[in-house]
Amino acid sequence: MKYSVSEAAAAIPHVARFLPSHWIKCAVHQFAKMKLADEIDSGTTSSTALAAKLHVNQSYLYRMLRALSYQDLVVETSKDTFELTVAGELFISTHPMSMRDAVLLECGPVHESVWRHFDAILRGSSRRGYELEYGVGVWEYLDKDAEHARVFDRAMTSFSNGDSHAIADVINLEGVERIVDVGGGHGLLAACLLAKFPSLRAVVQERPSVVETAAHEKQGEKMGVADRLSFEEGDMFREVLSSPAYIMKHIIHDYNDEQSINILRVIHQAAPEGARLFLGEILIDNRTGNFAAGLDLHMLVVNDGAQRDQQGFEVLFNASGWKLVGITSTRTPISIVEAVKV
Repeated sequence: MKYSVSEAAAAIPHVARFLPSHWIKCAVHQFAKMKLADEIDSGTTSSTALAAKLHVNQSYLYRMLRALSYQDLVVETSKDTFELTVAGELFISTHPMSMRDAVLLECGPVHESVWRHFDAILRGSSRRGYELEYGVGVWEYLDKDAEHARVFDRAMTSFSNGDSHAIADVINLEGVERIVDVGGGHGLLAACLLAKFPSLRAVVQERPSVVETAAHEKQGEKMGVADRLSFEEGDMFREVLSSPAYIMKHIIHDYNDEQSINILRVIHQAAPEGARLFLGEILIDNRTGNFAAGLDLHMLVVNDGAQRDQQGFEVLFNASGWKLVGITSTRTPISIVEAVKV
């Protein structure tokens, strides 16, 4: 062993900080599931009143809230009186930047169950977490489990809240008349782009089930751009619409290199000469490496996907007929990776 006993002893707190991570994750999930932020924000601020209203054990609830105060989600301003922090307010279901649905997905039972198979994946299983747990891949499972699909879609919109506005703030689409958002969910990113660029039109191409639910979300109406936003059913592995510009946010990271190259080739085939491609992705770099490396493992477990660094995207582009133009950081962990058709 390289290090002394005293050096090892000094490192114990570093290792010990990993131990409560699962416990806290479960508490955070329960905080989101019970809509405790909504209740506290509406004026029910004591564990006694919250427990009576939600029909749970008051003592246990107090202990959970106390634990979450150390995670900076709530503050105990006086004995058994809690207020939300700025981070805690992100659990309010109606908050414009709400992360509640993202927490329900990532800390919930389905993703908990797929991570049970991390050992098998590390040992070389050709199947990933959803397949090992449920017998089908993630996209097939979403078609089977309507409730989980609703949680998933809401979570994707939740993730999209900050990223979409951040991308719209820095992306350059001057002179672009039309953009296709491949896998654009309920259309939040497209709506943000339309709000910034008044001469732009956008089409969101998605799975049929997502297009159906997008009609209820009415993102275009919410942002006053419905007349320039449309939705089309499609399969990005087979065919996409022709357009001078394309954007995909958190899509390529869902897939391995072979699948990603296939998607990019399909877009390349449909794209006119000089078409521009924008990928919204969290890169493994000095800015976001800690989070991105953890997310990379999650994508491996869930769907054989990957987070990539600049070189990783260059490999994908070189194999699919695109050329990397540049990478632009945003105020959130997401970056814009821009390429042009060659």
